[in-house]
Amino acid sequence: MAMILVLLICIWLHSRGSMTIYQDYTDALWTTVTPILSVGAFFLVKWLEFSDEIAAWIALAVLVLMGLQILVQTYRSNGPSLYFLLSLYAKVVLFTLYLFLMILLLLGGTTKTERRRRRGWAIAASVMFAFFTAWICRNRQFSHIDDYLAGRT
Repeated sequence: MAMILVLLICIWLHSRGSMTIYQDYTDALWTTVTPILSVGAFFLVKWLEFSDEIAAWIALAVLVLMGLQILVQTYRSNGPSLYFLLSLYAKVVLFTLYLFLMILLLLGGTTKTERRRRRGWAIAASVMFAFFTAWICRNRQFSHIDDYLAGRT
């Protein structure tokens, strides 16, 4: 419960302009796809018939490199302050809550009808997550990926 309370405080600070959770849509997308691409890299390397150990190291490398970019962009948006840590916290908690919700919705259901209903709720939750993420972007636009990586957002 305290986790959600701190998240709500972060969103309130963002809406006041004191801190920035997501700079723009590119920042939000990069943050959201980082764990997904890491898992995808693992399965791609496994599909290419490398060992589990190599696949795990490559997935970890993708996660670390993309995570480093998230850290850099969050620092550039908020500077060396408590807001930097709160913004990172908000990004992690938002995506973690979304992941837990998806796991609960997609791994449940005993009958075919119940599983179909849960898939519908999962789609609705994903749409709501996308709208909510777009709502807490400071600039409502995509920046070019070159500008994002170079910090010119």
